Amino acid sequence: MWTQKEESVLIMPPVYYPFFNSIKETGRQLVECPLLKEDEHYKMDIELFENKILTENVKVFILCSPHNPVGRVWTKKELQAVLDICKKYGVYVIADEIHQDIIMSGYEKVTAATCGNYDEYLITLTSASKSFNIAGFQCAYAIIPNDKMREDYDRLAKKLHFTEGNSFSYIATQAVYEHGRPWLESVCNIVESNYYYLKNELKKVMPKVKIAPLEGTYLAWLDMSDYEIPKRMKEGH
Repeated sequence: MWTQKEESVLIMPPVYYPFFNSIKETGRQLVECPLLKEDEHYKMDIELFENKILTENVKVFILCSPHNPVGRVWTKKELQAVLDICKKYGVYVIADEIHQDIIMSGYEKVTAATCGNYDEYLITLTSASKSFNIAGFQCAYAIIPNDKMREDYDRLAKKLHFTEGNSFSYIATQAVYEHGRPWLESVCNIVESNYYYLKNELKKVMPKVKIAPLEGTYLAWLDMSDYEIPKRMKEGH
């Protein structure tokens, strides 16, 4: 929608693999700004982010918030840092916030759109599918405050014949948002409990594994690079 072929789209790996595919398969240039890893903790490389935008002629940034798979729940300060850079250079931001409801105790998910005045460059994509396990209903939505950007989006959706879901998915989405909070809170407690169980048990048998802190999402990100990988695994067997 906002890029031509050969123009650049930036992502922050390790990140959800379809991001890579969607960029390459539409003929855009993939630009990677890897997260910085400090022991078991990940953070955004703000200096590299700005440098990549300047040197690689980036037109769009796909933000994963909370981050899949490292489990980071970005702070308002972190989000403002990248959003300010994008606004400064006229880079559009697609905020994938599909894991927004699965947040561990002690953390608060901040919606990118609430961090400041970024409406001219930002759209938010999300769904109830991850939170409530209803991906099979195939219902997601885009939040686009800017009129011009919404018109662009509507034209593209119409061209792709992708303008509406099914009536059952609308009812399911409305139902879980209106009545599903007790269930969701229970699920988050179970996910957090499972994470600590995994972490404690895995450390007993694989003490060198590094396990990223789980702030959000239901994924456990394991770094096993301190272990030698057998040759047959490297060859894909």
